[in-house]
Amino acid sequence: MLPFLIKSRPDVEIVPIALGRLSLNRCLELGERIGAALSDWDRDVLLLASSDMNHFSPAATTEELDRMAIAP
Repeated sequence: MLPFLIKSRPDVEIVPIALGRLSLNRCLELGERIGAALSDWDRDVLLLASSDMNHFSPAATTEELDRMAIAP
């Protein structure tokens, strides 16, 4: 998505956030802090989330890695 976004909107500003395992409470805290930071922003903001953790492995490998990442 990122290359397409940059190509179609060269004026776009991107702030990447990479996350590891977070507890529900930490996720909620992160969301609240992002929301608070954006509440005073005077421009439109698009939040884009992706669960893709790799773009180079075969689909079966990716699915296995995804299952491992979301397992309790």
